[in-house]
Amino acid sequence: MNEISLYILNLDSDLSLAHGDSHFIPPASIRKMTDDLCLLPRWYKGEDGLILAGGQALPARKITKIKPWGWSPSLIKRLEAIGIPANLLPDSAQMEAIRRLSHRSLAVRLLPKLAVSQRYCGESMEIFSVEQLRDCLNKPPYRNAVLKAPWSSSGKGILYTSTRGRDDTEAWSRKLLQKQGSLMAEPFYEKAQDFAMEFCADGKGRVKFIGYSVFQTNGKGRYSHNLLASNAYMKRLLGAWVPPALLDATRTRLEKLLAACIGKAYEGCLGVDMMVCRFGEPPFFRIHPCVEINLRMNMGIVARKIYDKHLSAGSTGTFQIDRLPPAELIKDHEAKERAFPLVRDAEGKIISGYLALTPVNRRTEYRAYLLCTRSTQAEDAPFSSDTNTR
Repeated sequence: MNEISLYILNLDSDLSLAHGDSHFIPPASIRKMTDDLCLLPRWYKGEDGLILAGGQALPARKITKIKPWGWSPSLIKRLEAIGIPANLLPDSAQMEAIRRLSHRSLAVRLLPKLAVSQRYCGESMEIFSVEQLRDCLNKPPYRNAVLKAPWSSSGKGILYTSTRGRDDTEAWSRKLLQKQGSLMAEPFYEKAQDFAMEFCADGKGRVKFIGYSVFQTNGKGRYSHNLLASNAYMKRLLGAWVPPALLDATRTRLEKLLAACIGKAYEGCLGVDMMVCRFGEPPFFRIHPCVEINLRMNMGIVARKIYDKHLSAGSTGTFQIDRLPPAELIKDHEAKERAFPLVRDAEGKIISGYLALTPVNRRTEYRAYLLCTRSTQAEDAPFSSDTNTR
């Protein structure tokens, strides 16, 4: 019998992990985003995959595997309530292990094992008190710092000390320490490009590299969009800043380190966010090899799978999530359909044009879409991030 997987777009998984128990109720904005984008898995699910969306009933076909955006106590409670068998769900010990591994302290621990030469940069500290934070921010590398919540996503739960006074910084930190027990502090680096390495853990102790992700964030560190292109194209693009051999060495080291950390505790996708950072002295561009680790599905993997499954050879594009008031969104959707008509090849794969990947109607606020152009991928047009640092 073929494996029948049930895909679930529970975008609140990180927030649920931060809350820590099964009674978490996500904010209205996250519920709305999840409702509007709930059919996004159709673009990356397997052939025998089914999607659980909104208030739908459990499919009649026998499910053999659950593939959520990310595991959380609240999702397990929801799935138990609709009759998903316990053997398809993490037990309490497994869920606690996933929560622990999703904590940003994992990136703090792995970073020194990855930044092993002058071609790398990056350091970070886990902070447990306001007094420890004061000492940290008085150290030269941290006088311009980024503070992060242990569990958060999409640029939320992040504070840039350069934008806040000391009192505001301490008030924000004290509140976070009370809720989550610690926070992460990192020096502020000048970013040339965001990227990530994407992996898959098999639940048997092995972690395998599945591709690159090149993406942009806004000035607040929140996700903007991903490049749709081949792995070879992305590697050439990043090679404009750092030697390809350095990328290979980083990937190999990460596969081993992640396998050792995760072991058999987790099965599924994960991503390691990185940056190319700019410096005033040689080497002028360096890799920050572990900005954060996302132990779940992420937009970079979605973009990777969309490119591999749905784009014609030689085409590139962008994958984007945006939000507009419903009237503006539907107007923009119709304008893009006129301006960028969709062109497919003989196999039905996308050559160029605009395509909404999730439904757009008069109630929609959030949209996932792609915008593609025909390209030989030989002459790499830069996909540069904004020059804001992160």
